[in-house]
Amino acid sequence: MDGRVTIAVTDGVADVRLARGEKLNAIDRAMFDALAEAIDALSSRSDLRVVVLSGEGEGFCSGLDMAAMAGGDLAGLDLSARSHGPANLAQQVAWGWRTLPVPVIAAVHGVVFGGATQIMGGADIRLAHPATRFAIRELHWGIVPDMGGFALWGGVRQDVLREWVYTAREFDAVEAQAAGFVTRLVEDPHAEALALWDRLVARHPELADAHLNRAIAAANAGRHELAVEAADAGLKRFPGHARLLATRAMALKNAGRIEDSVKAFEVAVGADPDRALTRHNQAVALRAACRYDEACDAYQASAKLGMKGEQFLANWAAAALEAERI
Repeated sequence: MDGRVTIAVTDGVADVRLARGEKLNAIDRAMFDALAEAIDALSSRSDLRVVVLSGEGEGFCSGLDMAAMAGGDLAGLDLSARSHGPANLAQQVAWGWRTLPVPVIAAVHGVVFGGATQIMGGADIRLAHPATRFAIRELHWGIVPDMGGFALWGGVRQDVLREWVYTAREFDAVEAQAAGFVTRLVEDPHAEALALWDRLVARHPELADAHLNRAIAAANAGRHELAVEAADAGLKRFPGHARLLATRAMALKNAGRIEDSVKAFEVAVGADPDRALTRHNQAVALRAACRYDEACDAYQASAKLGMKGEQFLANWAAAALEAERI
């Protein structure tokens, strides 16, 4: 991405930043390419849950790099080529955010001028610092906001929007919010974007299933340490999640980390003492740790919870023999 855009993904949250802060993240050809590449990279990730889009330095983005444009930097940009489905390259860097299968939250500050207003418009939610300055500057330069602007600005008050476009004047964050151009004004847009996602996750605990499925898939593939890592990632977001705890404990056992597994099963059983499979797997781990009496107790507890079958009974009997109970 030529250093113009950075992506860091943690627990399904993609922190995407325009990284040309010394130029107020002005858009040159390299920035167009980097943004399109970022959207393409994100679209292929199965672990993605949300994107937070922001800019480094003193502003989100100052729009087109007019000096680079005057020097011929954009001379090879073919706007007639639909290189990204219905969009050309310039449109993809704004419209492309809407094509991602996860929410995109823009966190803007400083300046949001020209093409930056359209890039921001591609986000589902737009958080701005109260001192942010906005301008749809294209007509000042004799061009139009054709990066997807009007298609992305459907929720903005249309008469106000047209006045901004026709005059190319600057407007402040209060005016932007009043017209629906931004969602909310906050002192720390980036931090609020992350906090907003945490609140959404808390309301939708089924999102833990994605972490659980990754851990189970890794375990089924015999990649037990990876399964532990996947469960750990899920537990950072969903501490105390019973099935993630149980999956992590069994992955530790299968990875040969027996004592860690025994301790992990104590936590997992505490989170859900009535799950027969967790009790059974705890017995397996205890038996592997040569703690045969405790293994017998765990087998008995799992039987009371409904665990049955010939192999189960055989394992229980073997533990009882090892504990010299029979």
